[in-house]
Amino acid sequence: MKAIAADARDEMVAALIEEHRRLDERLRILETRRSLTSAEQVEYAQLKKQKLRAKDRLARLRVSAPS
Repeated sequence: MKAIAADARDEMVAALIEEHRRLDERLRILETRRSLTSAEQVEYAQLKKQKLRAKDRLARLRVSAPS
């Protein structure tokens, strides 16, 4: 991974945290439903994958940050 300026990395981390929070909020809404439509089931699976990708990107950014 190429070096990223600290300010740019901080902005990316903040954006990913916000994305993760937004995805988590939508997942919680779907989880409160008694049953999901087929479209909601697909959305739920996609949201879970997106949330995991955001978490992975956050972890990579944090590991690549200089100490």
